[in-house]
Amino acid sequence: MEIYNIHIVEHTAFEKERAALLSRLPFEQQQRISRFRKPLDMQRSLLGETMCRVVLGQHLKKAPVSIEILKSEKGKPYLKNQPNLHFNLSHSGEWVVLAVDETEVGIDIEKIRKIDYNIAQRFFSNEEYSRLEALKGDDKRRYFFTLWTLKESYLKFLGKGLTKALSSFTVIENGKDYRIKHAEQMDETIFFNTYEPDASHLVSICSGKKDVPGKVHILKIHNLINNPSI
Repeated sequence: MEIYNIHIVEHTAFEKERAALLSRLPFEQQQRISRFRKPLDMQRSLLGETMCRVVLGQHLKKAPVSIEILKSEKGKPYLKNQPNLHFNLSHSGEWVVLAVDETEVGIDIEKIRKIDYNIAQRFFSNEEYSRLEALKGDDKRRYFFTLWTLKESYLKFLGKGLTKALSSFTVIENGKDYRIKHAEQMDETIFFNTYEPDASHLVSICSGKKDVPGKVHILKIHNLINNPSI
């Protein structure tokens, strides 16, 4: 598995590179991204789409603009006729993250921020909510977003979108490891890893393989434009 991160840049710097980044995408994607009204949304989307195609292009030995990305009925992106190359993308706050592997993978990032914990009653299982309510302050906020990213990465791994409720399964913490429990049955086929790109963001990765790597590749915009061999 390979993990890639790219950080949002200041708006003026992004505008200088926007045309070059767009040129690496198919025309339809260029049009879609150009319709974003909020500069931050545009930048996150453009960096994510470009990073995806540059990295996948390296694996397929194709130009980024020629990479065809499709979506399943539930909205999960995939490559046509490439059963041994899977990927997943997420963005939040100042980061965009990408996971690429030979088997299914899910990744989710969230910016740690103030939150209304009442939503935990809706999206967390009773067991998770009880553990959350026992915490205070920063510990509570960090635990909330740890659970949220773990659960989201699992749904993205499954490719079920919103058809499977976040509250229908429980994340169990065992030391530094996390597992999934359905009712009283532990799922021994799902594995996680978590990391922090900085002090205010959390990332979770879900895989069907036990050996989920901890190494992360940090990219810059110039890597996506000038140096495709990343």
